[in-house]
Amino acid sequence: MAGRTLVTKLGQRARGPLLIACKRSELNHYQGTEHGKLEEVPLASKGWNHGKARNDHFTVLPLPPEAAAPGRPFGELGIDGRMVEALQSYNIHNATEFQEEAVATLLGGKHALLAAETGCGKTAAYLVPLIQRLRPSGLPNAPRLVVLVPNRELAHQVGEMAASLCGALGLSAHTLVGGKTKQAMLNPQFAEVDVLVATPGVLGKLSSVGIYKLADTQALVLDEADSLTDDSFAERVESLVRRMPQAQLALVSATLPRRLPDVLQPYSETMERVVSPLLHRPLLHIRQHFMRLTRSLKPASLLQLVKGGRKEPLLVFSNRNPTCKWLAMFLRENGIACSNISGDMNHALRIEQWGQFVRGESRVLSATDVGSRGLNTIQVGHVVNYDFPLYPADYIHRVGRVGRLGSPASCQVTNFVASPREIELVQQIEVGAAGSRRQLHMQRLVDRERRYRARQLLGYSDEQMYAVVADVAHYQDFLPFCTRSVVLGADGPVMRANLEIGFAPVLENYTSRVTLLRPRLVRAQCSDGRLFHYLETRWKFAPGLPSAPRSCIIDFHVEFRFKSLIHSHLAGLFFDRVVTQMEGAFVREAGRRFGPPTLPSHPLALAT
Repeated sequence: MAGRTLVTKLGQRARGPLLIACKRSELNHYQGTEHGKLEEVPLASKGWNHGKARNDHFTVLPLPPEAAAPGRPFGELGIDGRMVEALQSYNIHNATEFQEEAVATLLGGKHALLAAETGCGKTAAYLVPLIQRLRPSGLPNAPRLVVLVPNRELAHQVGEMAASLCGALGLSAHTLVGGKTKQAMLNPQFAEVDVLVATPGVLGKLSSVGIYKLADTQALVLDEADSLTDDSFAERVESLVRRMPQAQLALVSATLPRRLPDVLQPYSETMERVVSPLLHRPLLHIRQHFMRLTRSLKPASLLQLVKGGRKEPLLVFSNRNPTCKWLAMFLRENGIACSNISGDMNHALRIEQWGQFVRGESRVLSATDVGSRGLNTIQVGHVVNYDFPLYPADYIHRVGRVGRLGSPASCQVTNFVASPREIELVQQIEVGAAGSRRQLHMQRLVDRERRYRARQLLGYSDEQMYAVVADVAHYQDFLPFCTRSVVLGADGPVMRANLEIGFAPVLENYTSRVTLLRPRLVRAQCSDGRLFHYLETRWKFAPGLPSAPRSCIIDFHVEFRFKSLIHSHLAGLFFDRVVTQMEGAFVREAGRRFGPPTLPSHPLALAT
């Protein structure tokens, strides 16, 4: 009876084409369907945590993209005619609305945050105006434009376009990546360089010894800024930004960074935001199929998918390097030509494997998320998430490998969904795609987030404070609201711990992934909580006053995103009080272990 009522309700409201086709047709969604604010949206994935949901599936059907106004030719935007001809070699004739706004902002010399969906031409949007503004220095190894990127493949791709645009104006461009840094330091090469595309590590090392001079750099671009501002790059990027304080800054990304490093905070007040209306929205002109599988069924399902159907180039994503390599071996053993790229692979081998895929020598590319950002994959017609991503930004980047400018017309994405953590994100996607919404906005839940940041000078050394904060196994002995802390295991600098944090009426038990970089960083991340989508705490330690060797500066950051608005509002009533008590507990524990502080604690400004 309930099922018949549901069908009747949906049938009465259906006013447009089918949006979501489900295995159970009574759960189908149609364009134009409306749901009240207090009405629960029926989801195919709602019961996927149950064992009987195995082999259930639903498909988000493609919608024709909304008609866009024809863009203006680049020549009408004040771009040099020689560069316009170079753009035409990339089949780029007219600027999109986003590119037009980005070009105008950067030509005006303003700091800018450029955020737009994948595959919409962000590289041209910043290279064209910044190269046009260059004033050649004539000095060796003194670039006027520096573009930082997170990986070598993207560096070569951006470098290729930069070289083409620079060549049209008689300028020079160079790509600098790691792998032979020691050789470059022992036998440095000097030449006039107007545009330098580089990864942060190698540029940091070569500029620190004076091989590259950055003092007169005119413009700095952080391409894939969300990655470059993450903790894995933050220290190297901050050092490079400080060496170019006079440069015009552009942050470019397909997802907005959740936070900016302290060194970038002064730019935020004057930074112009150029944001595409499609940002954080998986494009619904792509067919997206979601399959609920057990882990044991995934290999056979992948093999069936690869061998059957169309024979287009196919990109398979996994979350871990060993899985990526195993999949490539598995497919080769079953007669499928497959290349693979992962983050721990030798650079030369990675380039070779990528080249095989681009040249068509292999039809399948097995990749971790190193293949999801920035790379030009217009030949790919099908993306398979063998391991479903755990974070919305990763899903956006993976889906963005298809449906790009120049991609095949009928692109599709297939998702294997196996764990409760994966199901949570699938449900967000299904809710967003249902009813009258054309795209899912992945950051519509900002009011469910809670953040706290503090910076202070303490009378204990960085080693002493690190020792206290890194002692996760004893949190339950001195940390308020922590009722359980058990270390489950460690792999190098990363440990796993089970924690239970309780403060009425919110009680949470979760597994935390803790990164320990002695004595600089303790970072804990969790996304398997019952009450929240993610929880992150981050401690950064630095030496304090030169006159007080036993002192340090601590940066403390806590961030939650709750699943429920109710829990978010409840936590918001006392969130600051809870985290300040937690922060104080670590200082008191340092006093118990190491004695009185050498100087009183003193709060510091967050921006440096």
